[in-house]
Amino acid sequence: MQTLAMVGLLLLAAMTAACGGSPEISGKIATADGEYSVTKIELGDRFPADCSSPADCIIGPPDCSSCNQRLEDGRQVVAVWLEPRFEARFGAVEHGDLLDLCMKEEDEAYIVDNDGSESGCFGHNMDYGRETLVLLFGPSASAEGFTLFAPGNRPVDLGR
Repeated sequence: MQTLAMVGLLLLAAMTAACGGSPEISGKIATADGEYSVTKIELGDRFPADCSSPADCIIGPPDCSSCNQRLEDGRQVVAVWLEPRFEARFGAVEHGDLLDLCMKEEDEAYIVDNDGSESGCFGHNMDYGRETLVLLFGPSASAEGFTLFAPGNRPVDLGR
C-alpha cells in the first residue's frame, strides 16, 4: 500500500512539472529581528508584476512617463517575497535589521544569475496588512536562474 501511495506522489510531481507548475521555493533568511521564509519570486518589467495602470505601479516600465520610478532600459524587476516565521517581529520598531538587507551598501542582499552577474537590492516594500516584505533587484532583462545571497545566511536558490 505504501508503494502505491509513493508511486501516486511521484506521478503527481511529474505531472505538475510537465504542466508548468513551478517548484516551491524553500529558503529562509535570518536576521536579528527573526527568521523570514522566501515565499515567491516575481519577474517583470514593473512592480507589482500585475499592475496594469501606471498609477498602480511602484516601478513602471522604461517608457512609462507617469510612473514615480521607471526601470532602466534592458533591465527587469526581480521581486523576492518574504514572510515572517515563528518569533519574527514584523512591523516592530526593531525591524531595521531586516530592512538593512536592502539599505546597507556594504552588507546588503544581492542576487546572482546563471552567468554569475550580481545585482544588489535597489528597493523594498512592506505590506503590514499581510505581514510580507519584498526585496527588489534589477538584473539584466535576459538574466535567469537566480540565487539570493544575504549576509550571514546560506544562499537561496530562487530558480527562474
